[in-house]
Amino acid sequence: MRKVTLICGDNRINTTCEGVSQHVYNRLVVHGISKAGRAWYDALPEGHPPVMVYTATNAERLDCLSSDPLP
Repeated sequence: MRKVTLICGDNRINTTCEGVSQHVYNRLVVHGISKAGRAWYDALPEGHPPVMVYTATNAERLDCLSSDPLP
């Protein structure tokens, strides 16, 4: 499991996931996020600011959450 921090405006959560990959330039895909992380993301209001993903080695905008395995 990998630790990640998701930040959207004033909202933030420290959570875990299976890993992250980069499919689009300057955007990350988070694979296998924890239930708490998924619930936090699903609770964001419509039209929310971009979500930033911070890992130990990277910080980029979130492209999407995926249940697919790492590529």
